[in-house]
Amino acid sequence: MPSTAESRKAIFKASYSELDPYEVAYLYNLGVKPTIRQVSDIARKTRSSELSSAIGATKVDALTIQLLEWLKRENVNLQDFRFDDEGRIIEFPTLNA
Repeated sequence: MPSTAESRKAIFKASYSELDPYEVAYLYNLGVKPTIRQVSDIARKTRSSELSSAIGATKVDALTIQLLEWLKRENVNLQDFRFDDEGRIIEFPTLNA
């Protein structure tokens, strides 16, 4: 069954609520310290679709946020990801036991 805009938003909202908004923004920003505006822009994906300030969550957003939530549940420190100047991951944190 294909995802719908509503289901993607629900998935994003549920997983996002389990994460630190600044960590999410750090990763969405490929390792660059996020601005308040960047954190807010990502949080807009959790707002009710009835609000004019809301934006939708893409399939990639739904996948990414679930992977981040899973890593967090596995005690991975999301701030331990490191990126090069072009945004490529150069250091991946290990899963903690």
